[in-house]
Amino acid sequence: MPYNGTGTFNRVYNWVNDKANGINITASRFDTEDSGFATGLSTCITKDGQQTTTASIPFAVGINVNQGSVSSPSIAITGDLSTGFYQTTSGEIRFASEGVNTATLNATGLVTTQFTQTTNTSTGSSNAYVVAVTGTPTLAVGSTFQFKASFANTGAATVNFGTLGAINIYKQGASGATALIGGEIESGQLVTVKYDGSEFQLVSPVAGSISSNGTYAAYVVQAGSSQAYFGSTGTNQCNVVADCQTASQYVVYRYTDAGTSKWDMGKSNTNTWYLYDYGNGKNQITANPSGNLTLGAAQTCNFDQNGRLFINGSSVIGGENAWVQVGVNSSGNTAIAARAGTNNYIMNIYSNAGTAVGSISTTSSATSFNTSSDKRLKNNVAALDNVGAKIDALTPVTYNWQYIEGNPSGTGFLAQDLHEIIPEAVFVGDNEPPTESGGVAQRWSVDYSKLVPYLVAEIKELRQRVALLEAKGK
Repeated sequence: MPYNGTGTFNRVYNWVNDKANGINITASRFDTEDSGFATGLSTCITKDGQQTTTASIPFAVGINVNQGSVSSPSIAITGDLSTGFYQTTSGEIRFASEGVNTATLNATGLVTTQFTQTTNTSTGSSNAYVVAVTGTPTLAVGSTFQFKASFANTGAATVNFGTLGAINIYKQGASGATALIGGEIESGQLVTVKYDGSEFQLVSPVAGSISSNGTYAAYVVQAGSSQAYFGSTGTNQCNVVADCQTASQYVVYRYTDAGTSKWDMGKSNTNTWYLYDYGNGKNQITANPSGNLTLGAAQTCNFDQNGRLFINGSSVIGGENAWVQVGVNSSGNTAIAARAGTNNYIMNIYSNAGTAVGSISTTSSATSFNTSSDKRLKNNVAALDNVGAKIDALTPVTYNWQYIEGNPSGTGFLAQDLHEIIPEAVFVGDNEPPTESGGVAQRWSVDYSKLVPYLVAEIKELRQRVALLEAKGK
C-alpha cells in the first residue's frame, strides 16, 4: 500500500537500486509501481469535489475556503448543501438555513435576521415604534425581531426595523389576527414579533388568546379588560383568573361549563373575599376584613370575629356575652361548652312545626332541662290513678354493659320490657341484632322523667292507705 498509515507515501520499487543489483525493468514490476501511484492518488481529496472523505481530517493551521453564498454556503452539510456558513462582507460570518440567511456574526456580536437577538431600544412614538438594526434586515415569512419598547401603546401600533418601513403589529386570537389595543405593550418591555407575510404578529408579551390546540387554552391574556386565564376552554372549564376586574370585584378563580360561568371566587373592592354562585346570583360564602365569615345565599350562618356562631341571623341575642364553644378545653374533658345570655337560656328547642317544646336554661348555680307542659295547651285532663298494677309490673334491674371496655355496671330498666308497661317512656329502636362491636342502627332508649307521674300517683295512693291505717289505730 503506497501510504504507510501516517500520511507518508512509499514507493514499491527503487529503479536506481534495481540497476545496481542487475534487476531489469519488467512490465509486471512497472505495473505494480503504477498501481501504487493510482491508489495513492485515489486516496487524495480532489479540488473539484469528486471525492468524499472517509474520516475526519486533522487540519493543523485551519481551512481556507471561498466566501460562498446564501444559496451555496462555503461550508455546508452533506445532503443539505443550502444550509451552512458563508460570507458576504469581510469580518463577518453568516449562516444560511435552506438558502435563507438566518444569522450573522460580526465584531459587534450576534445579529440575526430570522430572529434579531438585540435589545435595541425603540424610538418613534407609543404607537409607531422605530428600531435601529445592524446591517440590512431580511424580511421573510417567519422572520422574527425583538426590541425594547420605549413607550406603552395606546392603540393599534406599527414597528419599523431599519429600512423595512412601518409594519402593523397584530395579535393572534380566536377571531384571527387583529390590531392591538391599549396597554398590550408596556414601556420597558422586551417585545418579540414575527412576520406572517403581511404583518408582524406579537409573540411576547402575549396578547389575546394563545391555544395549545383547539380545545384547551394554555394561557390567555386580554390586557384591555385586565384578564389572565389558565385553564380549558371546553366543557367543565376551570380557570385561574388573575386580576379580572369588574365594577365591584376581582375574580381570582372561575368555573364555567360549556362557556357559561357557574362559580367565581374573588375579592370585592371592599376587600371582602367571596364565593359567588351564578345560579342564584348570590354570594354563598363571604369573609370580610373584620374577620366575619358568612355562609349561605341568604346569609343564614355567620361566624363573627369573636368566634360566635349565628344561625339564621347575624346579631347577638341575649347579650354580648352569650357564646357556644365546640371542642375540648384545656383540661381535656369538655366537648361542648355554652354560656347563657342575659335571658338565662342556653338552648331553645322547637318541633318540626316550629313550636317551642323545650329549653335548657340556667341560674347562677344550676341548669334546668325543660320540656313543654303548658296547661293552656292541654285538654281531656284527668287524674292518673290505679297505677299499682303498672308499678308492680316494673322490674328494676342491675346489669353490665356489653361491648364497653371494663363492662361497667348500671341500674335501671330494660327499654323493650318497659315499653310493654309504660310505652310513652320509651323511644322505640330497631330489632336487628347488634354487630360484633355492639353497633346498632337505632337503639331503644328510656326517658326516665316519664316515670315520675306514675311514681307520684303511687306515692299518693300509698299515703292515702297509710292515713287510713293510722286513723284506725287511734
